[in-house]
Amino acid sequence: REVDNLKEKNVELKTSINKTKELVKSPEEIQEEVDSIEQKIQELKEKAEEFELSSRFLEMAETSVQHKFTPSIESNSKELLNEITDGKYSNLKIDEETLDIQIKAPEIKDYVDVELLSQGAKDQVYFTVRTVMSDLLSEIGRAHV
Repeated sequence: REVDNLKEKNVELKTSINKTKELVKSPEEIQEEVDSIEQKIQELKEKAEEFELSSRFLEMAETSVQHKFTPSIESNSKELLNEITDGKYSNLKIDEETLDIQIKAPEIKDYVDVELLSQGAKDQVYFTVRTVMSDLLSEIGRAHV
């Protein structure tokens, strides 16, 4: 009887050991998973560097475009601005970094922020800038055709 109990206990222990072996990974399997995760981390770091480089490139391109077009917008807007404001305004300045617009106010003979103007005058200034930008972009488009 005791021998049967011991045999039964032996079978239970072997079964328990086999189940435990199934749950526990070998060192080789663990190392394989670690290597795979490290490879994924490296790939993600490379992608992050690519995105950072792309972001810096786009910022530089944006700044370049701002510096290139701002003087053209300023000079090309004088005639239209003068016309649509009935001669009240003709000179504007655009900050190349922030793109803030200032307009030369004849009353004080100095530039003021466009936001200080009446809503109608602001609308005229923004219309002028949009029209001039559209004209400049159209010229560029025709030059590339």
